[in-house]
Amino acid sequence: SLRMKKFLSVLLALAMIFSLTVTVSADETKGEMDGYVVVLHTNDVHGAISGYAKVAALKKAYEAEGAYVLLMDAGDFCQGDPTVSVSQGKTAVELMNMAGYDVTTLGNHEFDYGYAQLKENLKEATFSTICCNILDENGKPAFEGSKVFDIDGLKVGFIGVNTPESQTKANPALIKGLTWLAGADMVKAVQAEADKLKAE
Repeated sequence: SLRMKKFLSVLLALAMIFSLTVTVSADETKGEMDGYVVVLHTNDVHGAISGYAKVAALKKAYEAEGAYVLLMDAGDFCQGDPTVSVSQGKTAVELMNMAGYDVTTLGNHEFDYGYAQLKENLKEATFSTICCNILDENGKPAFEGSKVFDIDGLKVGFIGVNTPESQTKANPALIKGLTWLAGADMVKAVQAEADKLKAE
């Protein structure tokens, strides 16, 4: 709801104010970041608003110095703190949108509330979600396997992979129809995605 988004915006802004020490440390690079690509990475944030505030502040600091910044997450973002758990992960997506994430892959906890809920949450995402080793009920990839960013002619590609343990850690009824490629099949899926990116 609009009220919830305003509330989250205020919380994130307040947390960013308390995270200004991150900006100060990044300020040491002043004037030296033009032409640089900076990759900021998080994982297992589990809804910690202060964590999102820090990476948002850091992203803005590097961008202010002229860097092209890619902010990414390796999963386990939609479960943990009540801030995100009460909404079954929807609030996490809203927080990540506000922080300026560009791309994410999935952790096992993204399936705690079920595949249907995850898909519903991700409809609101302004970032890309990639994962090459999860197949849907038709045996087709459930997500895009990779994402390419074209940065002034420099192409940077990322491949998403999810731990096959997710299929044993999540409630089977909530992930019905999904299949995880594991072992050699997972390696093949990643290699196929890498080959595709190289061809591009």
